[in-house]
Amino acid sequence: MKEIPRTFLVSGVLMVGGDVWKEMRRFSLRTLRDFGFGKQSSMDATIQEELAGLMAGLNSQLAHADSGIVVPMHQFFTISILNILWKMIAGFRFEHTDTRLKQLLVLIDQVSKDNSIGGSSGTLYSAFPFLARIVPKMTKAGATRAQMISSVHAFFREFLDERRAAGTYREDQCDFMDVFLSEIDAHAHLGPDESVNYYTDEQFIVTVKDLFLAGSETTANSMEFAILYMMLNPEVQHRVQAEIDQVIGPNRTPTMADKARMPYTEATLLEVQRMANVVPVVVRAPIADTTIGKYRIPKVKSLLSN
Repeated sequence: MKEIPRTFLVSGVLMVGGDVWKEMRRFSLRTLRDFGFGKQSSMDATIQEELAGLMAGLNSQLAHADSGIVVPMHQFFTISILNILWKMIAGFRFEHTDTRLKQLLVLIDQVSKDNSIGGSSGTLYSAFPFLARIVPKMTKAGATRAQMISSVHAFFREFLDERRAAGTYREDQCDFMDVFLSEIDAHAHLGPDESVNYYTDEQFIVTVKDLFLAGSETTANSMEFAILYMMLNPEVQHRVQAEIDQVIGPNRTPTMADKARMPYTEATLLEVQRMANVVPVVVRAPIADTTIGKYRIPKVKSLLSN
């Protein structure tokens, strides 16, 4: 067990609890839904746009298949997923060749690997926090980790500052960032103390980082596992392909409306999610001193379970 750092308690929607979590979760869900999150027509249009770019890239690589080219699946889906999330957050998408999108890909990958609940060194530090004082480089508790976190914050802060300078959000809120900026202005009189004011620049940055971390890596990893399991189980692959050919055919891309007519494909994806080791570590913290069997668990001490 270890005490949860203060930044976890007051920022974002992942490593946080209490009133902060309730408010940020409520705000995030309400705002994203207002801009189409979870609505079939809105999500379909965004996904279709990214799917077209993804398939164009894949077809371009497959055109050289005769030369023995290998198409790597690691992070194959990540750019498209990041773009879908970014459009919900900032109201626009990047071209797949945009250097800023590739920078975001690298940063999110680093966060995932170096997060204190992920990666070999992160998990080691979570289990044995005293190692941060003995071998800080191995536990990512030193300058390298600080620089990585600073880079992530700088990336999102740049876009926040650009939007604030443009000032268009004051007249019309078109996306999550616009609404959050309006809330920052409305709550400015409360000051920068994040235990009192939940709407600050830092809160926006950490919340968006959490949304990207939770939404992109888990989805991309699940899709990569799906490819792996299809390769290992060709009979399942053939049945999924047959259902796709029957319901969708060769001349269009799938939509959420097709889901009800594709039970085998849905069942296959659910089985992938059941088997895939996407989020192997879960963190919980009691809101009061707790005793489980012979173990006493103090308030706000984090517990790791696998």
